[in-house]
Amino acid sequence: MALDKKMKPFLIMQGAFMTTSLIGIWNNFFKKLAPMDNNLYKHTTEGKDDMPAHIKSALTNSHLTLSVKDNKITLGTWQGLYLFEHRLENQIRKISYHFIGN
Repeated sequence: MALDKKMKPFLIMQGAFMTTSLIGIWNNFFKKLAPMDNNLYKHTTEGKDDMPAHIKSALTNSHLTLSVKDNKITLGTWQGLYLFEHRLENQIRKISYHFIGN
């Protein structure tokens, strides 16, 4: 499908809506859920964050579907989009998006 000139592709990451205390809660939750302790895992070849990152990515979305109306994502009042990096070192990530419909 050709992208209509009226449709503006965009990515929105609303990190401002996630308070520092909420980020801390998420980090603590994941540290307990998938600790970085190589004694707990057999798969450890890529470092202490390797297996915990696999577990975390299995529990968080790697894709999602969003509705767009009037060139804006339709989110609820308290909804936002957040991108989590599960590895210790920053990674280069590619984000792709597709539009279906008009």
